[in-house]
This record gives sequence, structure tokens and C-alpha cells, in this order.
Amino acid sequence: MNKNQVTFSGWRLARLSSFRIGSAMVEILATSIWNRVMISTLGVPATIVGLLLGMRYFLAPLSVWVGHRSDTIPLFGYYRTSYIWVGRSLTVLSLPILGFSLMRLEANQSDALGWLTAVVCFILYAMGSVLTGSPYLALVRDSAPKERQGLSISTTETAFIILIAVSGIIFARWMEEYSLSIFWQMILACIAIGGFFWIFGVYGIEKATISPEMRRAEVLNTARNTDVMGTFRKICA
Repeated sequence: MNKNQVTFSGWRLARLSSFRIGSAMVEILATSIWNRVMISTLGVPATIVGLLLGMRYFLAPLSVWVGHRSDTIPLFGYYRTSYIWVGRSLTVLSLPILGFSLMRLEANQSDALGWLTAVVCFILYAMGSVLTGSPYLALVRDSAPKERQGLSISTTETAFIILIAVSGIIFARWMEEYSLSIFWQMILACIAIGGFFWIFGVYGIEKATISPEMRRAEVLNTARNTDVMGTFRKICA
């Protein structure tokens, strides 16, 4: 067997799937709990809430650029892991800002600082999603042999769907009636539990599965066959 060939590992795939635990928790906190509180409890127009939540989709085209960079340019010595952790760090940073914003808006819905921090929060959240998405899926692909790459990606995505449902049930029972103190508890839980699995899920996987020889070959092949503008042209073709 080629010494550079990636071997399939169920444990590695389980770790990569566990990364989705934190992602699911934050997704429910922002798009369900915060959404419900802002619209149903505080009476904020749904259009404003929707625009804030949709900010990451406005930035989604940047994921093509991030994916290209993670294919060709290392960050802090890693092609995937560093991009993922920088993105999740922005997500973690956005969570206390979300709580602070809600605290201000609960007291006064016209509070300029409350709305400013809400915008900052969702910009950070959007940037975190963009920086994490493509490199994470690329790491899942890189960590499996070619014939198992589809299985690996579909497994992590299925885990995410299941975890979204589980997180939704847990959070709904946790805060049946709005309470700012409980919302802060949820934020701290997302930071602690999510942060743990964001580290545990990917730590050491890139170095253990992708040899320097394989990485150099992939970088040369990617650089030779495409650039970021070429990628956009292929998408739009």
C-alpha cells in the first residue's frame, strides 16, 4: 500500500462529526431562540431580524475564496485546521456580544448601542461561518480515502441534521419562557461545550492524515488547474 494513501478510520470520522455538536447548538441559539425572543417577546419586526440572521448568506460567496486559500495557502502552518479554528473563534466571540445586545434591546428597543452590537455580532458570526465551512468539509474529504469521501461527508452532514433536532428540543425545554439569565446560560453552554468539540473534533487530524508529500502535490495541482477567479467563472458557467 502506498505510504501516502489515506486510510479510513471510523473513530476519526466520529471525531469530525462531533465537531457539529457546537455548530448545532449555536445554530439553534441564534436562528431559533434569539429569533423567537426578538420577534415574539420583544416585538421586533421580522424583517429586521431576518436581515441580521441572513447576513451570513450575503457573505456566502466569500466561501469560494476561503476554500481556494485553504487549498493553496497555509495559515499558521496548516491548510485546514487554522482556518477552521479562526472561524470558530469568531463564532465564540460573537456569542457574548449577542447576549449583551439582547440585554440592551430588552431594556430599550431603540437603543443604538444594542442594535450596533447586534450587527457586529452577526457580522462576526457570518465571517466565522464562512471561514469554517469550506475548510471543514475539505478536511473531512482529505481525511478519507477517495472511495469513502462521499460517505464521510454525508455522515458529518447527517450528524449535523440530527444534532440540530436534538439541540432544538433541549433548548426549547431549557427555556420555555423567556429569561435573560437562562439565555446567558445557553451562551455559556455553547461556548464551553461547543468550544470543546470544535477543538476535539479536528485537533491533529490534518497532520495525521495528510503527509507533506501529498499536500505539496495537491497544492501544485490546484494552483496549476485553477485560481479563485477561474473558480468563480466555472460556477457561473
